[in-house]
Amino acid sequence: INENGSGKYIFSGRSVENVKLINITFDLNLTAQQVDFRGTESSPIKNVIVQDCVFKRLGKKCWGLAVDYDYPQKAAPSNYNQNILVKNCLFDGTGAKGGEGSSLELVIFSNCRSLKIIECIFQHVPSKEKDAGLAIYGYCENVIIRSNKFLSNVSDMYIQQSKSVLVENNCFGGQVRIMDSRLITICNNYTK
Repeated sequence: INENGSGKYIFSGRSVENVKLINITFDLNLTAQQVDFRGTESSPIKNVIVQDCVFKRLGKKCWGLAVDYDYPQKAAPSNYNQNILVKNCLFDGTGAKGGEGSSLELVIFSNCRSLKIIECIFQHVPSKEKDAGLAIYGYCENVIIRSNKFLSNVSDMYIQQSKSVLVENNCFGGQVRIMDSRLITICNNYTK
């Protein structure tokens, strides 16, 4: 476990390329907060595969998986995380809490290009309106969200400040929120 400031991370990667996490169970149980990949302007995250993994027993104020980005202070980013695949994973928020005044996302992505989330299960998101199973935000582009199941959630997914997102063949149980985004295609989804 890597200590990083105020929180603990089971994995915290910067300047990461060509990483595969396959068939791993992350039982976070408050001992670690998250699996976190964080890109920067000079070193974005590239070519990451997370497949056949389980993320369970999340802690307070944390997420299970994050591919995030340290944004420049005064302008839009000039670089981006790219080629991220998350496939056939389980994200279980049983017992997770967002903390006072904050939201909790089981999985969060920002500033990603060529992002695919396929055949995953997102379940047991806490019951606050701002909580979500999946969050896509902040300059994400060319995103495919396909054949996933969102179970027992108040808010299944939110998409914010993103473009060219395809959402198809998913099972939704709660709500999907789309804000400040464009070129979003939603087709062939169903409710449980």
